[in-house]
Amino acid sequence: MIGALGFSAAWVLAALAVLPALWWLLRVVPPQPRRVYFPALIFLLGLTDKENDSAKTPWWLLMLRLMAAGFLILALSGPVVNPPPSEGDETPQAPLVILRDGGWASALDWSAEQQAIEANLRAAIRDGRAAVVISLTEQPQASLEALLTSGDEQITRLSAMRPAPFAPDYAAWSDWFAEQSIPFDGLWFSDGLAHGSERAGLAELLAARAARLRVIETGDNLLRMVALAPLEQGGAGVTLRLLRAEWPALPTARYRVQGFGPDPSGVPRVLVEAEAVFEEGAVEANLALTLPPELRNRLTRFEVAGQPQAAARLLIDDSLARREIGLVATNAPQEGQALLSPFHYLREALAPNVDLIEGGLAEILPANPDVIILVDVTRLPETEQSDLTAWVEQGGLLLRFAGPRMAALSPAEMQADALMPVQLRQGGRALGGAMSWADPRKLDPFPETSPFFGLAIPDEVTVSQQVLAQPGPDLAARSLAALEDGTPLVTQMTRGAGRVVLFHVTANAEWSNLPLSGLFVQMLERLSVSTRPISAEGKDYTGLSFVSAQVLDGFGALYDSQGEITVAGEDLQSGALSADMPPGLYQTTTGRVALNVIKSAQDLTVADWPENVSVIRGLGAPPTPLAPWLFLLALIALAADMIGSLAVTGRLPVRAKAALFVVVLIAPFAPSDAQTLTPEDMFGLMATEDLRLAYVLTGDDAVDEISRAGLQGLSDTLWARTTIEPSPPVGVDLTRDELAFFPLLYWPVTESQNRPSDDVYQRLNAYLRGGGMIVFDTRDGDLGGIGGATPAARRLQDLAQGLDIPPLAPIPEDHVLTRAFYLLADFPGRYTSRDIWVEAAPPEPDPAEGMPFRALNDGVSPVIIGGNDWAAAWAVDGAGRPLLPIGRGYAGERQREIALRFGVNLVMHVLSGNYKSDQVHVPALLQRLGN
Repeated sequence: MIGALGFSAAWVLAALAVLPALWWLLRVVPPQPRRVYFPALIFLLGLTDKENDSAKTPWWLLMLRLMAAGFLILALSGPVVNPPPSEGDETPQAPLVILRDGGWASALDWSAEQQAIEANLRAAIRDGRAAVVISLTEQPQASLEALLTSGDEQITRLSAMRPAPFAPDYAAWSDWFAEQSIPFDGLWFSDGLAHGSERAGLAELLAARAARLRVIETGDNLLRMVALAPLEQGGAGVTLRLLRAEWPALPTARYRVQGFGPDPSGVPRVLVEAEAVFEEGAVEANLALTLPPELRNRLTRFEVAGQPQAAARLLIDDSLARREIGLVATNAPQEGQALLSPFHYLREALAPNVDLIEGGLAEILPANPDVIILVDVTRLPETEQSDLTAWVEQGGLLLRFAGPRMAALSPAEMQADALMPVQLRQGGRALGGAMSWADPRKLDPFPETSPFFGLAIPDEVTVSQQVLAQPGPDLAARSLAALEDGTPLVTQMTRGAGRVVLFHVTANAEWSNLPLSGLFVQMLERLSVSTRPISAEGKDYTGLSFVSAQVLDGFGALYDSQGEITVAGEDLQSGALSADMPPGLYQTTTGRVALNVIKSAQDLTVADWPENVSVIRGLGAPPTPLAPWLFLLALIALAADMIGSLAVTGRLPVRAKAALFVVVLIAPFAPSDAQTLTPEDMFGLMATEDLRLAYVLTGDDAVDEISRAGLQGLSDTLWARTTIEPSPPVGVDLTRDELAFFPLLYWPVTESQNRPSDDVYQRLNAYLRGGGMIVFDTRDGDLGGIGGATPAARRLQDLAQGLDIPPLAPIPEDHVLTRAFYLLADFPGRYTSRDIWVEAAPPEPDPAEGMPFRALNDGVSPVIIGGNDWAAAWAVDGAGRPLLPIGRGYAGERQREIALRFGVNLVMHVLSGNYKSDQVHVPALLQRLGN
């Protein structure tokens, strides 16, 4: 080490002592041969050489040569600025075990942490020690001895690591390390947060078992880290709570908070933006927002700008959207008899969580509420009956309660009521009292098919009177709740896209004490949320099953998971995040629930380390190797030496000297011809200089970056495996850029894309007719197919209306894309659907004997449509490493490989057409296929 400069092979510097000897070896050169003219041979007599001394090499040429040698020696010595600290003789010979928290709190300094870990792995390689990198967010599996490998293997594995969107499981790793017996040298990269009380136990265990334990807390991570706690609702407003870790001398800080959601046209936008202020020394900042119901119902998430980590995202489920429920009744009690009114119990049960609309049906229906409640309403005007039926068929929930009027209906009147879920018996039945031998009945446990399944039934809840349903073959299927003798208490029917639910008792305590219990509140809540919202944090999900709709990664990016994860309601209620239950939106048949990183009562607590643990705060500057720059300087010196040698020996023509003088002195100040070119000319030169793949700019920076990284990964694969050598990909603006330069156009479909203008459609159609290909990628795993109902599929249908697209068909098994370069049966990307649509082949008879492949047309399919998110599977970072995780383990890497092979086939098909359909390839293809 010399200050901040270190050398990985310092012994090479000894070669600098040879430079004086090089001075003497290089200073003498043979003189330039002289041409002597003589008129006759006689003049040769007595001709002598008047100068016998050798010529001297100019000092500046010697200096160039010595500089080249010096730069070369310095480069070979491996100079590094800010190298990892060297422990010298204190370095243990035990294997190096690098622990990293690897959770959401590590995301802010992830890149710097990666570099620091790699530097320590390379130091372990130089020391000849085995090493392993353990992320504490993973689950322990094999023994420590089995995990230890060479540093090179760990560096390769390190490049694929990504932060997890949850905190480490220290307890599981404490149990695992307690079972290990081999000695090791421990290095722990910590995010600085406590994450519960188990961290201290793991630190004490490692300090006792390791030959040495060092802890590195990542930079100023804690000073910059901000998290969002669950919001609090109050009336028309909500309060956001922002958290930061307690730290000495916390400064005043301001953060911009944005609320996202779809606008009236369905395009995701920033709907709310406000500034939250942390006062000096404060660890909490509250941001109160007053939101109109329409805006509040559209919000899907809040984000803290400039915080690329999962805890700075707050997903909004259906609990934020206050439902609108309309109450309609005709038998209101007299003033002073509020406890007899069914409205009293309904208001008490619903008002804390919903917006109530009371009045006549004619006033309620135009408001389009989520639920309409009819309390013992038996007859409606024909127009209102028709409007109410239409509202139900469009997806509304009609909730009805029985009463004396319903019990008095005649069979003909009951049958004429189209919004009665079951046929009723006239009069009903009474349980208990002087006129009945039967006692009031209790409720039977709710069946699994009921939305009330899992709710606890209090013993004191009984029913003394009810209306009875006529027995029928479908009565059991329509029953949501029943008495202990099997009599249906709550029934339902489906009408169009909506439902009608009937409580066979009154909404007050006249027929049952159910409205007096908390069970009544829970039942109404389950029914009301089944239209849209599910309850927020802390509610009862017992008996429900949820599938993931969207999940967060450690960097806070939200991805569609397409139901890949299924969790039980009890697990979701616990809120314990893990790889099997990451934060995100989970949905069931009755709505969605948001699982966020930060819980209501959680704070960001700084880690407290044991006294016998060495803690280093800050990663420091990353190591920077200087060898590449020194090699470049050596080459420059050698080039200057070559030019100087030619000049000294007289072999550099006068014209070359003059040109060199102009290049060195005048060219830097000469105007560039490129400055006179228009942007269109520059784009054309760039696009035609080399083959380039292109993608459509969507306006979504995250999607565009993945498209660029994906086509870059595909271009790298083409360079490595084929004779195609594309240059970096190009993003194309359809409104201004020329398309004819590109053989292939990758078009990721997003929900926010606007429909192109007529002029753009003309240019796109000209591009397709000219032989270009557009690959539409809906990135939804073809969940709904080409004509599906997903937002991306609907947007694709709208975008494709102005394109001159030929008839399409699912890709056949013998299509040339299956063998353009690789033999393929599937075309996965991030998803694995095989529903790929290409131009339909003309109808023709079955292939003749000896011709296993159809004689397809010579053209290339102008359009390919799929939804497997191929760019995400192809994407690489600046170092050529996979950018996004695909699947899990070996299966995921195999899926990525097949995705790259499909990309190669795609480009080969664009460039060579249906060349592989030629029958000359049949013998080789049949042999590869094993026929």
